[in-house]
Amino acid sequence: MRIIGGKYSRRKLKVLSSVVSPTKDSLRECLFNLLMAKIEGALVLDLYSGSGAFGIEAISRGAKKAYMVDIDISSLLENVRIFDKNDASKAQILKRDALEFIKKAKKKRAQI
Repeated sequence: MRIIGGKYSRRKLKVLSSVVSPTKDSLRECLFNLLMAKIEGALVLDLYSGSGAFGIEAISRGAKKAYMVDIDISSLLENVRIFDKNDASKAQILKRDALEFIKKAKKKRAQI
């Protein structure tokens, strides 16, 4: 698996867990081709992040920040090492259950 486009194009990503099923390169490429005009400066939420391929791809293509949520962050921690020091802070890794994260986010938003 690799990053398809942007600053970190062609960099390889690792999948350390046998439970993780990464988003296929062709699907990510199609999705990012559709979203290309909206990625620059965007905030991205990558739920069930696994390897972090989606969030890392977004940062590679100019996203302002990617929140990557997963209960197993071993692959994520390994893969965000591809970032240079300027982009490292753009990856926010959250070790949480994605459904619980959504429920809490909904509650907080309802209070605003």
